[in-house]
Amino acid sequence: IQRSPRIPPLLATPVHPRTTELLRHLDLQHERLRNAVESIPRDQREKKPSPDRWSVAEVIEHLSIVETRLASARSYSDAA
Repeated sequence: IQRSPRIPPLLATPVHPRTTELLRHLDLQHERLRNAVESIPRDQREKKPSPDRWSVAEVIEHLSIVETRLASARSYSDAA
């Protein structure tokens, strides 16, 4: 069992190796997404490609909201 890279060492609890693998994968995807967004000029991030499509900024906001809700749901289920 390894410690999660997303949790500070003093607060870390043992996690299954597969969980550690998945967390590393998520970290890698966060990095790739950050790099992709940073490659888009700042003034273009707010522009919608068409009226019925989301801007880059809206997509990032949506991902952040969903990730926060999933983390909260997981914390709640872990406490139960």
